[in-house]
Amino acid sequence: MVNTRFVLLLLLISGGLQAQQSSVEALVSIGLASNHSLKQQQIQLDKANAALQEARGLFLPTLSFQADYTYAQGGRKIDFPIGDLLNPVYGTLNQLTASNAFPKVDNVSLQFLPNDFHDTRLRSTLPIVNAEIWYLNKIRKQAIEGQQAELIVYKRNVVKEIKTAYATYLKSLQAVSIYQSASELLQQNLSLSEALVKQDKALPAAVYQVKSELSAMSAQREQALNDSRNAAAYLNFLLNQPLDAALPVDSNWLKKSSEIRLLQSTTNPREELTQLRSGLKQTEKLLSMKKAYVIPTLGTFFDAGYQGFGYRMNADQRYYLGGFQMKWNLFSGRQNTYKIRQAQADVLLLNDKISEAEAQLQLQLQVAQRALSSALKQVESSEEALRFAREGYRLTAVRYSNGMALPIELTQALQQYTQTQLTLALRQADVRIREAELERAAASFQF
Repeated sequence: MVNTRFVLLLLLISGGLQAQQSSVEALVSIGLASNHSLKQQQIQLDKANAALQEARGLFLPTLSFQADYTYAQGGRKIDFPIGDLLNPVYGTLNQLTASNAFPKVDNVSLQFLPNDFHDTRLRSTLPIVNAEIWYLNKIRKQAIEGQQAELIVYKRNVVKEIKTAYATYLKSLQAVSIYQSASELLQQNLSLSEALVKQDKALPAAVYQVKSELSAMSAQREQALNDSRNAAAYLNFLLNQPLDAALPVDSNWLKKSSEIRLLQSTTNPREELTQLRSGLKQTEKLLSMKKAYVIPTLGTFFDAGYQGFGYRMNADQRYYLGGFQMKWNLFSGRQNTYKIRQAQADVLLLNDKISEAEAQLQLQLQVAQRALSSALKQVESSEEALRFAREGYRLTAVRYSNGMALPIELTQALQQYTQTQLTLALRQADVRIREAELERAAASFQF
């Protein structure tokens, strides 16, 4: 079933919106809203935004609930002979006081592993000085900038692909129309040849020759129809529509080559460079983060809970504990030094890639400008050739009807006329394709 939004678009175009927005612009709008690749890039951008929010959350305090319980039997222990030490003294005191106020005390054996011991607490931590967190936040910000640039790169590619596919689709429709017109002319020639044979002004071979041309033309028209179906399916794929969905047909779009103008060398900045520069900034921040290993990290913590033997949770087991934690890496086998060198190499590599990309993009722009200029000149040449071929066929048909031309001459004139029409349609489509390539190279499409 055809998508409802797509049907509405066709109704709007047929109802008069075409005066404000051409068919190709409407298709581009649909593609930008529904293309699968763009949806995937938008998801990547949302993911980068989430990563930034995650990095910002590292600056905030954390609060966690923790509980430990230990059960132990055996292991190391210490014997404390407190009874041997105190019982003689207590015995003497009992004799002096003539009482039993001082009872005997047993020796104590203390087990190192605590048995039936718990530590249940809430722990809050807060980083105070942490260079890694600060630089990570900066890196994630640059990652979003790069992802935004990549999204625009994909958008520009989608625009180019849609315009190219639409030009190919219209070209295939024109080929079908041209072959249909040629078949109609052949039918007229067949009727004329049969009449001339009846009048003994032509040989029967003339009829067979026209029928042979009709058969060949039918095969070519069928191939053109197949090419048209494939082109429509690919265009619908780019639009994320059903492959057999109806498409608007703006035949005049290919014929308006005179409206196309070459863009000047001064163009908008390419998002590919923005993407590379964003990567460079991320690498530079990473380099700074590697160098910041000399800065100690400082954080604070606070615990509040209950601790003791058995889960009593009373005032005797309640406790509070807070403090500061500092970590300062003094020596790590020069690992940090070599990490810095690797990051410095990455910075140099990206700088070189940016210089190379600038040259490549400038070359791409110049090649696209020359290709469009050449395509426009070829259209002018094909239009002139078509006028000559049309007139040549007309004159040959008049001569043939008067018995002054051979059948082979009429066939050759029609073949030349048909081929010239096909060449013009091909070159008109090529102009639009080259225009889309130049628009892509110049980053001139406005979103």
